[in-house]
Amino acid sequence: MASGRRRTAPTCLTPGTAATNLGKAIDTAVGATDTGVGTLAKRVDTLATITPAAADWAPIQVDSQGAQWVRLVDTQVETGKYEAFPNTASTTTMLGATGAVGDFLSTVTIVPETLNPGSISIKDGNGTAIVIFVGGTGSVLSLVPFTINLGYTAVNATSPGWQIVTGSGGNVHGVCGGNFT
Repeated sequence: MASGRRRTAPTCLTPGTAATNLGKAIDTAVGATDTGVGTLAKRVDTLATITPAAADWAPIQVDSQGAQWVRLVDTQVETGKYEAFPNTASTTTMLGATGAVGDFLSTVTIVPETLNPGSISIKDGNGTAIVIFVGGTGSVLSLVPFTINLGYTAVNATSPGWQIVTGSGGNVHGVCGGNFT
């Protein structure tokens, strides 16, 4: 050192969870004297690309009122699209005009027409049918429609898209909600 003075050690952080420590205990009320490091967020009123490469660090972004920006995956947001399926026995109905990988099947509302309705299955492309309602005698106690929440994304690249299959019993129809191509 040019001046011959000895440097002092920097102030050290002491681990712990007391009011003056940076660590905080889980499930503990916030105190008036707590010490900590605030999280910085960048105000951005209109979202745009902030980094050109995957795996780069990026700041948390908030709007003008301090709400954090969050983006939902477009294909997994219900867009108000629906597709009805008929009460015809042993029928397969494509959901959407052509169907595609990435189509989102959110709900199936089943409308029984008798107390002995047929079954309902779903298919992802040419995959194996998955029974979501068995149907048959005693499967319903009234003719009240009911909804099955699914939240499934089509992944089968062969004959892509969702299909709804009514079983051999018939006497059941309904509506599928989601995002269909």
